[in-house]
Amino acid sequence: MFKFFNLHCILLLFLFSPEVKAQFVSIPDTNFVNWLNANGYSGCMNGNMMDTTCTAVVNANNIDIKYNMISNLSGIQYFDNLYNLDCRNNQLLFIPELPISLNYLFCDNNQITTITSLPNSITFLSCQYNQLASLPILPTSLKWLYCQHNLIISLPTLPTNLIHLYCSYNLLAVIPILPDSLTSLSIHHNPNLTCLPIMHNLIDFVWSSTNISCIPNSFSALMANPSLANIPICAIPPQSGVIAGPVNVCQGVSVTYSINAVPNSTSYIWTLPSGWSGTSTSNSITVTSGNTGGVISVSAKNDCVNLSSAATSLIVTAISSLSPPVSVSVSGGNAKVCPGDNRTYTTPLINGVTYNWTVPPGGNILSGQGTNTINVSFTPNFISNGSISVAIVSGNCSSTTRNIRVNRNIPSTPSLITGSVNGLCNSTGNIYSVVNTPGLTYQWTVPAGATITSGQGTNSIAVSFGSSNLTGSIIVKG
Repeated sequence: MFKFFNLHCILLLFLFSPEVKAQFVSIPDTNFVNWLNANGYSGCMNGNMMDTTCTAVVNANNIDIKYNMISNLSGIQYFDNLYNLDCRNNQLLFIPELPISLNYLFCDNNQITTITSLPNSITFLSCQYNQLASLPILPTSLKWLYCQHNLIISLPTLPTNLIHLYCSYNLLAVIPILPDSLTSLSIHHNPNLTCLPIMHNLIDFVWSSTNISCIPNSFSALMANPSLANIPICAIPPQSGVIAGPVNVCQGVSVTYSINAVPNSTSYIWTLPSGWSGTSTSNSITVTSGNTGGVISVSAKNDCVNLSSAATSLIVTAISSLSPPVSVSVSGGNAKVCPGDNRTYTTPLINGVTYNWTVPPGGNILSGQGTNTINVSFTPNFISNGSISVAIVSGNCSSTTRNIRVNRNIPSTPSLITGSVNGLCNSTGNIYSVVNTPGLTYQWTVPAGATITSGQGTNSIAVSFGSSNLTGSIIVKG
């Protein structure tokens, strides 16, 4: 009976012992399949299917798969005991899920845009010369990070055990808080980088070709490039000077305000009246005015130490109409004009507005429309007096016009002509004249057979006559 019981137990154990079965997964990349078949994993493969329970797969701790034109490493996550993965110089576009045992990952010189995630066991990551714009969450185990020559804009929170951080040749605009464990920092050739976090002493620090102009605190580096000797500590910016821009602004118009650049500042904080809109972090801002006025203010900020200056303010008023120009003046000749004359007309300048000029018939604006000064020519069509008008325009409101009278210069009729009228055949030096009017030009005409020998343009001419009998008139116009 005792023997029968033991046999029965042995039979039950045999019947209910678990059976280890092969578990196959697809390996989508042909070049990865070829590498597996050629590097000791052929017994684990059936076409492009890999047995994840295969001893070679389970026990693998190092895979060096460089230079194999692989574009997809999916399936690598099933190498449960993998310690080191070197997939440099392939055609990878992304890094898939990785084994939870992985410590070292080299994936340089690919075309990677995404690293899905990193295992909590990883201590070393090198992903240089790729197309990464960001990195995944960095595990606390990570000690070495090499991410040079990418497109990274910002870094995630840095692990507390990180020792080496090399992120040069990127598009970084900010560096996160640095762990106390860090000894090496390379951030050179990040032109958007203007600030550093609070720093501690380092062994080496490379920061050339950035736009860092100050440091947040005093620290040292045994090897610094450039030297830290002459770089100042970031300071609170001083209060800015006056805000330039109009104080009376039409409702609903676009207006620009500015201040001079403030030393020690990296950005500017603008505030606007209620109902006004516009944003800027520079020393100028373009705004759209509202229906009511208020206060525009600006503070200069040093983002590197998160400190701002006292604000500078400007009181502005929103208006529905503008006052007309105070005056119009003329230059370039007499106030009276003749056809063919040019004149310049000017009204006092007001910043932030435009000017709308109109001229009388026969006047032609040569240049300056929209500004406070115009040049005008007068054509033969200018035959009667008129006015030149100007109005101030800003957005959807304008002023009434300011006018200046323009009179056509009509000379008076010359006096009677004096001179001989008989016995003139074969004679020379006959003088004809009118009373001179200063500043007037005279145009003389004589009958056929007579010749003006001198004086044309003046009030007196000399005329010679031929031998034939002639009659006619001598005429002068002023």
